[in-house]
Amino acid sequence: ADLLYQFPEHVGYKLAQSDIELEAQQYDLGIAQLAAVRQNLPEQWSHYEQTVDLYYSNALVLTERFTEAIPVLRKSIRKTPDEPLFHSMLARAYGESGETLKAYQSRGEYHYLRGNLGFAQAQFKQAAKLATSYYDKASLQARLEDIKRQLVTLGIEEPARRLQLIGPSNS
Repeated sequence: ADLLYQFPEHVGYKLAQSDIELEAQQYDLGIAQLAAVRQNLPEQWSHYEQTVDLYYSNALVLTERFTEAIPVLRKSIRKTPDEPLFHSMLARAYGESGETLKAYQSRGEYHYLRGNLGFAQAQFKQAAKLATSYYDKASLQARLEDIKRQLVTLGIEEPARRLQLIGPSNS
C-alpha cells in the first residue's frame, strides 16, 4: 500500500492492489479498482492497456460475472484480435451464459491462434451444427474452408479423414 501512495499513477501497483483485494475475496472492490484503472489509464501507461484488459476480463470471468465480461472481451478482441487468451475467456463466458454456438466459435478462434488447426476445425464444425442464421452459417463455412486450405498447404489431412483411413480393419 505504501508504494501505491508513493506512486499513485503506477499501473503495476494498482493491478497488484486489485489482485490483493480479489484474493481476499473482496470481489466488488477488486473489480471496481480494475475498472477504474481501465477507464482512467494515463496516456504514459497506454502500453499497458492489453495487460489491464486481461486482468479485468479474467477477474470478471473468475468471479462468474459472465454477462459483464462478454462486452469487455469483445471490445478487447476488436483492439487485439490476435490475443488467444481473450478468445479463451470469451468462450467460457459465452458457454456459461448459454450461448453455445458463440462459445464453440470463440474456442475455435483460441485454438486457431494457438496454431492448433485440428482443434480449431473441430470447434468450428460444432458451431456450424448449431448455426441457424445465414450469416453464422456462411462465416463458419468460410472459416472452415480457410482452415482446410491451411491444412492442405501444410500437408496435413483433416483429422476426421485421417481417422477414417486408419479406422477398424476388415480382418
